[in-house]
Amino acid sequence: MDEHEPTTPAESTAEQEKSVEAATLEGEYAGKGGHKEERRALVHARFSGPLPPPEILQHYKEIEPDFPERILRLTEGEAAHRRELNMKALGVDRLETVLGQVFGFLVALAAFATAGVLGYLGHPAASTIVGGATIGGLVAAFIKGRSQNSRPSNAADDKTEPQ
Repeated sequence: MDEHEPTTPAESTAEQEKSVEAATLEGEYAGKGGHKEERRALVHARFSGPLPPPEILQHYKEIEPDFPERILRLTEGEAAHRRELNMKALGVDRLETVLGQVFGFLVALAAFATAGVLGYLGHPAASTIVGGATIGGLVAAFIKGRSQNSRPSNAADDKTEPQ
């Protein structure tokens, strides 16, 4: 199990991989020549997901009767925690977007006001430079924002390491 805590909410699909090894299928049988031979087999089973398969849960229940219930509660708690983190991350993203738009508007407004004052005071070249740079910056920010929003999201990038 990884001790790495996911850093992104899109890491929200939690897949765990576990390995189960059992030295089972032991037994004796009569081999060639009438003498007894012992055979052993190593069984390796693998599963992925938040819960082990029912057969393994049954084995856990044989060890301690409340193990399956505890595992289920743990899995449910982890899923609820991940959903909560995802919702918080979405809220922060929305807040960041709104604040960026508000501050961008205020900076543009201040730059246009500065360009207007420079033009009024008789500095047309400086006014043109400040106003043109402001418009150029706004257009560049708009185009960059549009190109980032139009790219399809890659689901493979959103996966997180299992815990």
